[in-house]
Order: sequence, then structure tokens, then C-alpha cells
Amino acid sequence: MEIACLMVDPGDDEGFEGGSPPSLMPQGHYLAGFVVLVQLLPRIFAQITSPAPPIVPASKAIIAFLGHGLHLALHAFLLVQPILGILQVNHAWRLASLPWVGWSLAALIGEAVWP
Repeated sequence: MEIACLMVDPGDDEGFEGGSPPSLMPQGHYLAGFVVLVQLLPRIFAQITSPAPPIVPASKAIIAFLGHGLHLALHAFLLVQPILGILQVNHAWRLASLPWVGWSLAALIGEAVWP
């Protein structure tokens, strides 16, 4: 989805009264990051509370170790990436708002204000 967002041409912002029109591309990007974060939290909880079924035939110890390590790295990336996006938006003294819902995520740094 993010690759598709990068390929979309936002168009020319000149010619609008009072500046550029509100763009839905950043709002959709915020929404996609929020959806990733919301879907990840129950998945992590489910993996902690219920163990995975055994693999038959059993894999070698190094393969199992690498698999668990890569799985942990993927979950860490999926957890940190949306949080870094929210921090980047807050660094510009704005709130990350979710389109079509009307919610604004809380500022993680400083006091964010609408410009």
C-alpha cells in the first residue's frame, strides 16, 4: 500500500485560494500506520499467551534460533515504525490526525498545535 501511495502524483497545489488544498495522502499514510499498530498489538498478545505448535520434523537448533530472532526483529520493526512516524509529525508541531474518523493522536513530544 505504501508503494502505491508513493506512486500517486499529488498534483499541482498552485492556484488554490488560501494556499494548497488539504491532501488526503498524508492522512491515508497516518491511517495505514495506525492500522498496522492496532493489528500488531493483539498479534503480539496472542503469541505470548499461546505457544506455537511443534514443527514436525523438528528443525535444527540454529534454524529455530534464527527463525525466532527474525520474527522478533519483524515485530520490533512493525511496532517502532508507526511510533517513529507519529514522532516525526509531532516534531513539526502538528498532531497526526486520522481521516474519516476525526481522531487526533496524542502528541508524544512537546505540545503540538495546529498551524
